[in-house]
Amino acid sequence: MSDRRVLLGLLAALGFFNPMAAEAEPIRVALLPIVVHSASGDSDYLSEGLVAMLAARLEQAGGIQVIRMPRDARSTSDPEVAVEVVSGTDADFVVFGSFTQFGSGASLDVRCGRVAADPKDGQPPARQVFIQSGDLGEIIPQLDDLAGRIALYVKNGGSTLAASGTGDAPPGSSLADLERRVQRLEREVREARESGEADPGTGAP
Repeated sequence: MSDRRVLLGLLAALGFFNPMAAEAEPIRVALLPIVVHSASGDSDYLSEGLVAMLAARLEQAGGIQVIRMPRDARSTSDPEVAVEVVSGTDADFVVFGSFTQFGSGASLDVRCGRVAADPKDGQPPARQVFIQSGDLGEIIPQLDDLAGRIALYVKNGGSTLAASGTGDAPPGSSLADLERRVQRLEREVREARESGEADPGTGAP
């Protein structure tokens, strides 16, 4: 049996990885067209571009199925309207928001929330706001971070606390996460061995 299989087994036994979780249904996230406030006249181009880039980055996060709404679907910054627009889909979460360009500056205000009330307490869907600002050239490179925070938020069931954190997703959230942890552990073990071999005080006689 390989060292990796042994390590996977240990992690599962310790409760850090649930093999069933890796086979779970993907989280379905509906992505609405972005509302664009700009005097440049290229609002459709900006909206489609931002949606395409966000969708691609969310899909790369793993465990997420992005539902792209039609180009003529209603764009909105209103949570209730957003839920209404995606009500005919089987989305678990909806992502919506607005992009505002003012002079040389710009702001991307993206919101995400559950489509249905929280099944645990029946409360209205929680909302989380993600804001990136700067000029357009600064906002686009920040989309990776924005998509990562949205992915963390939905993977934690709509936890505002998790969305604002900077750590890794909880153990067992996906097989890809586990693989990265295993690789990191293997690297640390290898470096520790190499360090021990390099130390004459710990080498073999």
